[in-house]
Amino acid sequence: MFDTPVRLLEDSETLKQLNGGEIAPGDIFTNSYPTGSAPMAGAYVADQFDICKFEVKTGFTTATIEIDVQTAAAAGKRCRLGIFADDNNKAGALLTSSPLLAVNTVGIKTWTVGFTFKPSTAYWLGIHSEDVVSVYSIPQGFSRGLGYDKVNHNTFTLYRSSVPFANGLPANYSGGSKMTGPTPMFIFTVAP
Repeated sequence: MFDTPVRLLEDSETLKQLNGGEIAPGDIFTNSYPTGSAPMAGAYVADQFDICKFEVKTGFTTATIEIDVQTAAAAGKRCRLGIFADDNNKAGALLTSSPLLAVNTVGIKTWTVGFTFKPSTAYWLGIHSEDVVSVYSIPQGFSRGLGYDKVNHNTFTLYRSSVPFANGLPANYSGGSKMTGPTPMFIFTVAP
């Protein structure tokens, strides 16, 4: 399932997008551009909440945001995704969150959301797991954010905390430990 976004990231049109070109409806891309290492499976445990920075140069509205589950969770287990505002180079207020996404099977899990990412703005993308699961991730230090042409402009600052899944995502992010592990990969489809 993950082959399509990777292939698109390698073609010239997507490289144009990564360098601030126009983003067209239906385009598919990820929150990172691999520059030296292939995607890998990032493991999550129950109640784990990871949040990573996402800097946007060219604004766009997303039709969907997806994750690619590589190792399924137990029957009936779920995760949720969230988009947070930037607050002085750290995650701030929760802007929107997904419904619960079943992660008890492998493959693409889709959140249909019409969220508009504003140009030249930083956001934070979060994934909150109810159970042990692994999703496609990018090794830290081997990727760059959408819209920037310098390697590691998006430093993929990653924070991890333990948040009881039953509590949902916090209205304002606080705490967490800075991590050096893989950054979760989010797959975006641009809205018409």
